[in-house]
Amino acid sequence: MWGILDDLVLLIDRGCDGVFIQTDNLEIVKAIQEMPSNGSNSALIRRIHQPLARIGHKHIRHISREDNQDADRLVKLAQHRTY
Repeated sequence: MWGILDDLVLLIDRGCDGVFIQTDNLEIVKAIQEMPSNGSNSALIRRIHQPLARIGHKHIRHISREDNQDADRLVKLAQHRTY
């Protein structure tokens, strides 16, 4: 979740007005999609809600572990080829 927060801050700093978050952790998706006023016990979730509130277009989606592993392999392959 720290990666999500760091990336949101970076996107805002770069002037992005939209974000599409995909993760294979359904609990994280549910926690982020809940309204910040629900009194979440997680300080990190509350911190993620702050930059999300500044982004106009946002979509948060759960993706299966199998699909996420395929995406990870493609990213690693692309990174390897750039070296």
